[in-house]
Amino acid sequence: MEETDGADRTEALLWAAPTGPLPAPPIDARAQVLPIGDLDWPDAERLFLRLLHTVQPVQYAKLFGVPGQAQAGIDAYARLPLELTDSGTGGRDYITLQSRRVKSLTAARIKKAVDDLLKGEWADKTSAFHFGGCPGLRRT
Repeated sequence: MEETDGADRTEALLWAAPTGPLPAPPIDARAQVLPIGDLDWPDAERLFLRLLHTVQPVQYAKLFGVPGQAQAGIDAYARLPLELTDSGTGGRDYITLQSRRVKSLTAARIKKAVDDLLKGEWADKTSAFHFGGCPGLRRT
């Protein structure tokens, strides 16, 4: 074995940068976004309902209405913990969610969702509104 400055030449080669071509990256890449569009609509709504629980602590969360029923601009709501201060809603506030199947999310679609909420019965009770635009969800 040759030694250069007290180091083993074989060991020095182990730590050297590769000199050959780098291998190709993996062929099968993982999805970069959740495949929400592959869900049936009721499953997507259940997912969104669970997401309301992650936004902030809630006491209760529920889907609003049934398919085909007028829903006052929301699909789900979550009741926030009771506030003992005068907030104008009797101390009870809600966060609401509207989910819609859309091909692309635009400012006009978001504005329409907000306008629908503001025209409905939940406008005065909602302290935070969430909008979920989902491309291509399957209706069951």
